[in-house]
Amino acid sequence: MRSLPEYEVGMPELADLSGITGHNLNFDKMRLLAIAANTEGKESGRIKKIAVFAPDPALFGMARMFSTLSELEPGNARAAAFQTQSEALEFLGRPEAGFEEIPGYDLVPLA
Repeated sequence: MRSLPEYEVGMPELADLSGITGHNLNFDKMRLLAIAANTEGKESGRIKKIAVFAPDPALFGMARMFSTLSELEPGNARAAAFQTQSEALEFLGRPEAGFEEIPGYDLVPLA
């Protein structure tokens, strides 16, 4: 969603981890991501919702860790981990039934 022209700091964000096949994520990396999520747009005062879609059990565990660490860091990020697209979209307040319906969804590959 960051690649969309209408993106503003503090807007809800979606992280789709479904295409990740291997990873070297750990506690320290998740904490750095949580700090970054809470730092960006802190001055806006807006709550920043981040939905992390992770259908893989191991990645879902890392996404839950990110969510918990985000809550513990000072800032405005509120992250949550989901194993279904519909739950992630509902958390973000999006009307779409699936990610492919989001305008510009395929613009930012995770590679």
